Amino acid sequence: MCKDLEKKAEFYGATIVDFDFPSSIRYAYHNGVIGINKNIVDAAERRCIIALGLGRHLMHVNKSISFSDKHEDLMAMHWAVSILIPLGAFIEANRLGYCANEFADYLRITPEFLKSGIEFYKNIYGTRIMYQDSIIDLENRKIETLKKVG
Repeated sequence: MCKDLEKKAEFYGATIVDFDFPSSIRYAYHNGVIGINKNIVDAAERRCIIALGLGRHLMHVNKSISFSDKHEDLMAMHWAVSILIPLGAFIEANRLGYCANEFADYLRITPEFLKSGIEFYKNIYGTRIMYQDSIIDLENRKIETLKKVG
């Protein structure tokens, strides 16, 4: 299930390794290595962690100016959210009839990451996002399709 992101990590020169971290540490990134707590076996959680670690890796590889850790965390989250929760997925899930509880499963992510991703989008774009021919209402979890003129 995580193979798509593992291939991306390999392509971008990152290595994914299971580590014996204390249970409070989910993952860590250092010099191209994304270390995941070896006790995390849930595929959706691993997928979210790999995306965040890969976002962090890409910040380091493409670093031309120095950012604070907080800014790097924000940029890593932006990358992970855009990969794991693309705006088009809201429209597709609505078209397929998935309810909010099924959306995380559809995306193969954790409900916690979905909630964080939606909050991330709200902070950037507001509660309503125009995407293609639809308006995604993040607050009310609705999709409005715009009528085509002509």
